[in-house]
Amino acid sequence: MDIDYSGVFGNDLYVIGKKSLNDNFGIWRVRPDGTSNLFANINMSYNDDGGLVFGPDHAMYVAEYSSATQYVTISRIVPEPASIMLLGFGALGLIRNRRK
Repeated sequence: MDIDYSGVFGNDLYVIGKKSLNDNFGIWRVRPDGTSNLFANINMSYNDDGGLVFGPDHAMYVAEYSSATQYVTISRIVPEPASIMLLGFGALGLIRNRRK
């Protein structure tokens, strides 16, 4: 688990876990009032270890280890509004280039 001190993900606590024993693992967002919701699904099985940390670049990094394959997968997660904003600027550039 880790806390988003930078505020990019809402200053909330994020935890890797399950809602119930038979559910798949996920990243859960826990707000200061104690409410939680599923933030993202991850591909960990019962015996796998994982880790979650916020980097200095304000992105969330999730490590998933699979004992079956003995591979570690590290995913970089950025907040959706930043992705949409970048896509918007890129799309605007494409439109301008097509008009020329």
